[in-house]
Amino acid sequence: MKQFHVISHTHWDREWYQPFEVFRHRLVDLIDHLLEIYREYPEYVFELDAQTVCLEDYLEVRPYRRAELERYIRSGNLKVGPWYVQNDFFLTGGEATVRNLLAGTALAEEFGACARCGYTPDQFGLIGQLPQVFRGFGIDNCVFGRGYRREGKAQPNEFEWCSPDGSAVLASFMSRWYNNAQRFPADPELALLFFREVEAAQESEAVTPHRLLMNGVDHLEAQENLLPVLEELNRRIAPDVIRQSTLCGYLEAVRTFAAEHGIALHRETGELRYGASGNVLQGTLSARLPLKRQNAHFEALIELRLEPLYILLEQLGGDALYDRDYFRYLWKSLLRNHPHDSICGCSTDRVHQDNANRFARIGDLVKDLTDRGVRQFWARLDRKGLNPAEYLLTLFNPLPHSRSEVVTAEVFLPLDENPVSIRLTGPAGEPVRFAVRSMERRFQTNYSAINLPGQIPALRVELEIAAEALPPCGFRVLRLGYGEGAALEVADAAAGTVLENAFVRFTVDASGRTELLDKDSGEIFPDLVSFTDEGDAGHSYNFLPVEGGSIRELGAISRIHVVGFRRGLRQGVRVNYEFELPRDYDFELCRPTAETVPNRLAVEYILDEFSRHVAVETRIENRSGSHRLRAVFRPGIVSPVTLASVPFGFEQRTRDELLRQEGRHNADQPDSGVITIREGKRQFSCLNEGLHEYEHLADGRIALTLLRSTGNVNAVRYDEAGRWVRSGVEWCAPEGKLIGDHVFRFALRPGEAAPAELERELQAYLAPAFAAFDSVDPHKLTGGRPCDQCSAVRELFFRDLPPEKQRLPLQAAGIELNGDAVFSALKKAEDGNGDILRIYNPERRESEVSVQLPAGLRACPVRLDETSDGEPLCGNPLRLTLPAAAIRTLRLVREG
Repeated sequence: MKQFHVISHTHWDREWYQPFEVFRHRLVDLIDHLLEIYREYPEYVFELDAQTVCLEDYLEVRPYRRAELERYIRSGNLKVGPWYVQNDFFLTGGEATVRNLLAGTALAEEFGACARCGYTPDQFGLIGQLPQVFRGFGIDNCVFGRGYRREGKAQPNEFEWCSPDGSAVLASFMSRWYNNAQRFPADPELALLFFREVEAAQESEAVTPHRLLMNGVDHLEAQENLLPVLEELNRRIAPDVIRQSTLCGYLEAVRTFAAEHGIALHRETGELRYGASGNVLQGTLSARLPLKRQNAHFEALIELRLEPLYILLEQLGGDALYDRDYFRYLWKSLLRNHPHDSICGCSTDRVHQDNANRFARIGDLVKDLTDRGVRQFWARLDRKGLNPAEYLLTLFNPLPHSRSEVVTAEVFLPLDENPVSIRLTGPAGEPVRFAVRSMERRFQTNYSAINLPGQIPALRVELEIAAEALPPCGFRVLRLGYGEGAALEVADAAAGTVLENAFVRFTVDASGRTELLDKDSGEIFPDLVSFTDEGDAGHSYNFLPVEGGSIRELGAISRIHVVGFRRGLRQGVRVNYEFELPRDYDFELCRPTAETVPNRLAVEYILDEFSRHVAVETRIENRSGSHRLRAVFRPGIVSPVTLASVPFGFEQRTRDELLRQEGRHNADQPDSGVITIREGKRQFSCLNEGLHEYEHLADGRIALTLLRSTGNVNAVRYDEAGRWVRSGVEWCAPEGKLIGDHVFRFALRPGEAAPAELERELQAYLAPAFAAFDSVDPHKLTGGRPCDQCSAVRELFFRDLPPEKQRLPLQAAGIELNGDAVFSALKKAEDGNGDILRIYNPERRESEVSVQLPAGLRACPVRLDETSDGEPLCGNPLRLTLPAAAIRTLRLVREG
């Protein structure tokens, strides 16, 4: 006999077509009314969209109701978790998804219980590694609403979904959406009619007699009369046929029935992004790209610089410095910008103004935490034997592999010392090459916890330093002194338009055409880069080409100016494109406006002596609406497949397969920073920062979206007479046209490279080594100024650490990772017991890895949720065999 599981729920977008505070008010109403329902129907059960941030949002307004919520969560009436927010999986990193689950499960358990359902109702496609991530949190299931169906295949709703490593979960596809039983009528006859329609819709899709009925939808409150309605339906159908249930209860019933009756479930492996453009909403990959770039920037700084910095200071210095409370607050702040309607750029302008403000605050906190970490380093540095008249520059490399690169440093030299020339030397006294990038007279401001802020008139000098073989997860201290060195003169001059080092040669001609040579293989990539623009009649959710429109090559419609330059230790070429575009798209006339406006694109190609890629920075002065600007690469490779990085790995995508899917407008696909194409030994890769949309074109070209301008959240509508009607205010988003100036970054990488190598190069590109400046005299630049009220006492106060704690050397290395594995995280364990190191294998084959640990540490395998997953590992370095596509997490603890 069929069993119908009615799931009372809401899907809660914190912000979307209304701003956060408006939706929060509606959330308060929802929970207030839900608590009233519990008092009338003590057995009522409600699913709060698997999120826990809703609890925090509600309790900020009604803090006195926490105990009541905890009671209903402990009793099972209110289901919360495992997520903190319902994030988008392709526009946020794999590590961010793990932190989302860590925050969500911890908060749910704090309130009494965590629902272990991998509920992902409205994400615009699912990453292939999600089953492995779920398994790492003890979750063996997934319920989802987008990305499953393949054209021409009537797949069952329930199936086994596997990650590339073999991790599997029971998956259930909500084929009739998460509102297939949105609200039952109170009238018994209408309720029965409604039920019969719901029943018929799933008849040919379910594997077992158990049916999923989702009673709710976006922002709807709980149906207060549901239980008596279901009771009456059971009297009319059969006893206990339809009942209020939970997502986990439904999934367990499906699993049990399939096992007892020997039903072999259909199997799917890898990412789920199938279906029409209107289902997976491809255009959200490129809507409001500045937000996506900011997110990629801060994820990289937190994961690849800030957290490892504090761990290396603790592991090498011995003191507890990692403030778990502040890092938890930082991550939650970032996660609040990750809900799919936020990071996808498909909300009203007010929402994205809030997103921008959150990113600004995150930037403030990241900088402050970095500065505090650096101050802790300086406080613990052993300065014995150093010249107190000199200065110090420390080069930090928080990544667990050695690297050589040009590092930018900012120094402040007091004007009363008359700085004219300087020298840099390494820990052993060896000279270090550098160049001056810029100079200006500026006050150096310093802040003290026990003195007033102080200012020192100084010469601010921006240096570029040739840093060779920086130690992994470590640092190197340089000494800066006056005299017998290089004159303080800015190294900024005109140069030719050929960039060259030991690895590549890059040429730009007077028309802006480029040629790239890979010196290792001898492969030449002629006419590699161009830029195109085309009209967009779509909206935030999907790009729609203008009917009858054309793709404009900027090289053909622009006034072009090319100039070479040398800046510091870097060489570059700047290409300026000045061109006219239609002011906007006229939706009433269904064509671009006749009026045009000037636009400008400034492209800088930059190369330094250590880099295997040419860095590209584009500055767009956008004055037009409703268009899409892309960089187009011609690698001369006609392979039908590309390989693109995704969270915790790579996906191989075939262009023709994408376009065969019914309802696809184009072959736009997501990437997480790396796109590569290969034919034999000829390989070209593009690295980028937050440019998540690319298209593999028919002739082998790859198009990377730099900017997409659209002023509508959803589809433009016309009335029955065919007249255009402007969208309601909630769905108009003029700021989404991105009128203004924007900067985007990507890099051109020729030559053979495996996925792990490309990911390591991307990480170094996103989070370069950084420098910090101080004087050998620890009080010279940090004292502030004395009390203003007493002219007789001009004392400055200091809190120096005791000498036995000042033991950090001038150079040290920490954790080192070797082999075909990619670093993901180095952080403090959630419970404070030791540190967490996470790595993954991006290859679809087994990989051998070694991990060198600092002395005195031992490693214990743990799951992603940081619970034990095996016996302690032996040896140093650790020798690990990573299965194909495996994610591995280790807890590092002090021995003894």
